Amino acid sequence: ARSTRSSVDPSQTTVRTTMESNAVVTKLQSAIANFRREKDAAQRNRDLALERLKTSGTTLENELTKTANLQSRLDDIGRKIAAGNGQEIAQKKAENDRLGRETDFQHAELVRKKEKLAALQAKMAEESARRAANVRNVRRSVKMWREKNSLQQTTMAVTTMEDVVRASGGGGDGAA
Repeated sequence: ARSTRSSVDPSQTTVRTTMESNAVVTKLQSAIANFRREKDAAQRNRDLALERLKTSGTTLENELTKTANLQSRLDDIGRKIAAGNGQEIAQKKAENDRLGRETDFQHAELVRKKEKLAALQAKMAEESARRAANVRNVRRSVKMWREKNSLQQTTMAVTTMEDVVRASGGGGDGAA
């Protein structure tokens, strides 16, 4: 008493086994093909990554060189500006000092001129007062001269009239 297994034809078993073997082989071949594709894709990705790394390394070196050159130029410009600013500041200080001295001189000159003007104005006022006094004295002298002259003319006229009266014989003084 064998087991309840059905009896199967051995040729069928071989066919089934062959079919199963073929299916396993096909699956294995598919898996191998997938692994190869994945391996090729990973290889391409690795190659691309290495190329990008080389390019970025070269780019990085170029950028570092550029940065170093630019920093050097910037430092040079900074030194030139500092030197130029120092010279410019020195020139501005010298100009400021010169203008200060010039202003002081002009102020002193203005003060001297004001003092001279005040002295001249005082002298002019003094001369004007003296001239006014002289004019008053001259007017007084002219008035006195006119009065004296007028008095002399009146006296002469009176004397002349007396002489005329005497010469005409008449008179009232009494020779009779």
